[in-house]
Amino acid sequence: ALDCDDGHPCTDDLCDPELPEPCSAPSFTGCLIDAVCFAEGDGAPHNPCLVCDLGVSPTAWSPSDLAMGLPCDDGDPCTEGDTCSDNGGCYALTDVLCDDGLSCTADSCDVETGSCIFTVAEGCLIDGACVGDGVVSTDNPCVFCDPAQDPQGWSPASEGEMCHAYPGGTAV
Repeated sequence: ALDCDDGHPCTDDLCDPELPEPCSAPSFTGCLIDAVCFAEGDGAPHNPCLVCDLGVSPTAWSPSDLAMGLPCDDGDPCTEGDTCSDNGGCYALTDVLCDDGLSCTADSCDVETGSCIFTVAEGCLIDGACVGDGVVSTDNPCVFCDPAQDPQGWSPASEGEMCHAYPGGTAV
């Protein structure tokens, strides 16, 4: 006796010894996706926007009309409000807003962690305030903003420069 059983409970295996290929393509009672059986209407384990829909495909996930607009995760931690679309995809409504309100920083989102990153882009960021390149401290004329030395702190004046009227100031 010819055995055409493919071992999948979601297929009705057809067997006809009179045909050149006696085990023909099975008819499906559920979806067979990646060698796993799923019942009609089952959701994809990796994407809530897709379902087993025999009317569309018995061997691939199909977009779900019922899932449209439902929350999902697009896998990007730098997006918010992810929802299912009509094509079965998961799309973000907005990007995570990273804005520290400082003009001297470049603000971005780390795609690995979803954390905001604020990088000094021009001048210095000292004590939470933007300071222009070359600006001398009002508290200590012996230090100034030099982003090449330290973009987040005061840098000492170069050797030979005088610390003008600063009490105890000397040439550095």
